[in-house]
Amino acid sequence: MATGKTKNGHRIKKFHVHGPVDIPHTLKKKGGVKTFPYDKRKEFWEQNEWLEDKMGCYIFGIRAGLGTKPHYVGEAKEGFKQECFTPHKLEKYDDAMKSLKKGTPVMFFVYLKGKTGKRYIHQLEDFLIENARTRNPNVQNINGGKPPHWGIEGVLRSKSKKPSQHAKSFREMMGI
Repeated sequence: MATGKTKNGHRIKKFHVHGPVDIPHTLKKKGGVKTFPYDKRKEFWEQNEWLEDKMGCYIFGIRAGLGTKPHYVGEAKEGFKQECFTPHKLEKYDDAMKSLKKGTPVMFFVYLKGKTGKRYIHQLEDFLIENARTRNPNVQNINGGKPPHWGIEGVLRSKSKKPSQHAKSFREMMGI
């Protein structure tokens, strides 16, 4: 089980990240997009078989010239294969793709190794939604964390390209 301990001895569940994984997509003739066409699903899961039964959160994003922007965060308590490409989710992904002229759909998977702590998955989802909304206010989640209306310059929710030495030291001290 992937855990660590705090100084007071409490166990911490450690999530792991895999991605970005390109999501197969096709372009429709009239400018529409179809993510994850049915004929590509089997191939996708054959290449990522080890992820099928993992539990955690997944983040659908679109990678373009300015980096990757999150568009939807979901939780998978029964396994990624069962939950992240349902028809309802594919509609959300397609809607996100329609609003862009360019970009590649990708998915990040954040999962626990070993025995899962399902209660932590929901906490992680709220945290990820909150952060996704900071990067993209149009993230498609209805529920979940709302982004705070504050930040710390050079540390958290900051647009500073070059943080001050004070900010760097603070981030290091706080583990941010």
